[in-house]
Amino acid sequence: MKTIASLFIILVINGAVTESVNVNIGFSITFHTNTVIHSDDVIEWSYGYSSELIAKLDRGSISLFNGSYGRFIDRLKINNQTGDLTIIDIRDRRVGAYYLQITGEKNTSQIFSVGGRVGFTDHVTPLTVMEGDSVRLNAGVPDSQNYDVIRWRFENSPLAEINRKTEIISTHDERFRDRLELDRWSADLTITNITTDLSGLYEVKVDSNSGKHTVHQTYTVTVSDEVKSVSVMEGHLPQSIEKRFTVTVTARDRSSGVSLGGSCVGVLLVLVSSQIL
Repeated sequence: MKTIASLFIILVINGAVTESVNVNIGFSITFHTNTVIHSDDVIEWSYGYSSELIAKLDRGSISLFNGSYGRFIDRLKINNQTGDLTIIDIRDRRVGAYYLQITGEKNTSQIFSVGGRVGFTDHVTPLTVMEGDSVRLNAGVPDSQNYDVIRWRFENSPLAEINRKTEIISTHDERFRDRLELDRWSADLTITNITTDLSGLYEVKVDSNSGKHTVHQTYTVTVSDEVKSVSVMEGHLPQSIEKRFTVTVTARDRSSGVSLGGSCVGVLLVLVSSQIL
């Protein structure tokens, strides 16, 4: 796993609060207005140096725009109660500055700057793992110490949580007893000895200390109990082949050019050895 350093900055410019955060490419982020929205308020979200309007909440009516080159097609959500904006699946063409303007009883403006962190994680969604193996799910936080609460959910039910204010790490689901490892610093979640009934949707939500944004990601994990097959030439050995593998060894008769095959099935661990005469 490659790690790229990140910088978290909060600045105040002409009364507008600017919050900068780096997000793993492929993750999503929600910006919070953190204000009481009144019925007559108009909330506008714009993007980029040209302040291109991408989302609007006008007296309860929502408008979403695709943006230049369609960069925001099916990638935006706005909460009709709070005006919070979610950008789904951060990519290079969706990094940059986002501007919030609230017009109404109390005029408010804020700027959020998003940077993408290419190569930070090797996570892939969806994920397929073998039954009995372990899987590590990346929380995607640039610096976990800048986040107070990190919540993991499984099939929309609480699974595990780190609360840095109370210094509590807790797990909730009995199906995962003795199977969960929650990294105190990175907040990454490891599920050990996974079984087929633990296939499903996993979600992480990470709330920033400032309360101004939440990073989140979902993983679709499929646990397979299928038998895997591995073929090796005589004299070329795999390091080890773990349970439920069918191993086929092919030997070649040098005089006749005829290939002879043999197979063996290992349940726990099969080590293949051979000698070329």
